[in-house]
Amino acid sequence: MSGREHLKRRRHEPPHAGAEQKRVCTSRPSPPDTGPPSRALLNLYYQRVTTLREYLLSRLPATSRARKKKISRLGTTTAVLSERETRVYHLLDTTLVGLSDKPYDQSEDRWREWVTYSQKHDGSHVSLTGDPAFSQSEIVDFTIWLLFSRSNKANGRPRHILCDGFRKTTGLNTGRQTGRAGERPSIPGLLSVFPNHHVEALKRPPWPHLLALLGQAGERIMIDLLVDCAIFQSVNAGLNNMWQLSGTPLSELDPLHLDAAPPLAQASGSCPPSVLR
Repeated sequence: MSGREHLKRRRHEPPHAGAEQKRVCTSRPSPPDTGPPSRALLNLYYQRVTTLREYLLSRLPATSRARKKKISRLGTTTAVLSERETRVYHLLDTTLVGLSDKPYDQSEDRWREWVTYSQKHDGSHVSLTGDPAFSQSEIVDFTIWLLFSRSNKANGRPRHILCDGFRKTTGLNTGRQTGRAGERPSIPGLLSVFPNHHVEALKRPPWPHLLALLGQAGERIMIDLLVDCAIFQSVNAGLNNMWQLSGTPLSELDPLHLDAAPPLAQASGSCPPSVLR
């Protein structure tokens, strides 16, 4: 048999059993990266969703170059972080902020109300920095007071998570104020019917540490964040679950597009995300 006939026959012989066969795969474009499922869910309800780090960097004034540099680099370099810095770094990147298309309050009315409110207090709410100006606890209380003062509801509460458990004082309900006997309510004109864990969480570290990191612009930025935005913090329990700390409850919002379907889990066998209150 000639060499040419031998090669011709070899071309038509079936491969041996178990022999490796090569497959030609047609490449397909990868689906766009929409971020974590929890962020995809929030995108259905808010015009824009950012991390807390991104939000703060966008709100700091241009003159705060040193603070912008500090916040942008915190936790992203090989520098050793203190326990306080580690908690702030974790907060910056695991917390999401939902923003609507409503413009920020550019007037000075809110700031004047804050100055008047803070001057009426005795300075008992002092942050860990030792400076009464950086009082995260007092800012949270002011936010609740401001939301109630601008609400048109004579009874009940505004549609805001921080207002849960608070009611306007009247001659009939002042005796229901919780706390020790003779203790003055922390928010003027309001009484606490039951504890609000979202309020307590925003007053605890690392939030006061974050406020101090923002410097002189921190009070205005923090007030705008609590009043105008929704805050969602990741939780360790479950998969892609988040805890809403501030804003109108997500369950009371309508999707931006009514025909939008709930986001599917990105990984096979994974559970869809949820938002806890």
